[in-house]
Amino acid sequence: MFHLQENRTWERTLPRSEVAGLLGLGDRQARRVTSELLRQGVLTSQTPKSPLHLAIPSACAASWMPGLFPERG
Repeated sequence: MFHLQENRTWERTLPRSEVAGLLGLGDRQARRVTSELLRQGVLTSQTPKSPLHLAIPSACAASWMPGLFPERG
């Protein structure tokens, strides 16, 4: 995922057709990675063929952006 963020300007969507090239993978493997990221909530999409959106699952927020969210005590 870091590689994908590193090579894209901050846009609102990512066309699915660009995932394989950005990750340096074949189409089948890129679809598997995309499916897993969708399953984990890291990416979202309105339909199975619509563009992808980067999401920040609450379970990952503290590790992805340390110090941004206060720790619950």
